[in-house]
Amino acid sequence: MLFTGTMEDPNLDLDGNFIFKLKTKNRKAAGMIYEKLKNHEVDFEIKKHYERRSRDANAYAWALIGKIAEKVGKGKDDVYFDMLKDYGQSEMMSVLSSVDLKDYHKYIEPMGTGHIGGEEFTHYKIYKGTSKYNRKEMGIFIDGVVELAEALDIEVKTPEELARMKSLWAIGD
Repeated sequence: MLFTGTMEDPNLDLDGNFIFKLKTKNRKAAGMIYEKLKNHEVDFEIKKHYERRSRDANAYAWALIGKIAEKVGKGKDDVYFDMLKDYGQSEMMSVLSSVDLKDYHKYIEPMGTGHIGGEEFTHYKIYKGTSKYNRKEMGIFIDGVVELAEALDIEVKTPEELARMKSLWAIGD
């Protein structure tokens, strides 16, 4: 279960264990999960909270991508992948060439091959889908989609409307 909140009051117990409180406004769910797991060892991950991009941002990006696809005669998925390549987030990964990485990830681009210990590896650029973007990443992506749409004479929101949308997204780290 995912909760958003804050950490408070760090202390050490008599055995030297670090103890702190977690504070959340999701009282009902937190109470239920506590009752279910209170006498069990649990795994937990704590990381800095980032606001994710809004559904409005995603809907707007896909609406423009659809219009771009019609204008250039491509499928929406192809235009989306092109936009990921130009404005998206990616990482490099090397995988044994005998492994078909398309079985694991949809948005990949082979970048070359190399050999290590007599084995051939293919180097791929792997693109993160926008559903995983934070607000800053989504802002960069939408700027690129808007730029292409404008270049193709597709009507986009006014600069004021775009600025208002972005202000609602608030840039995360």
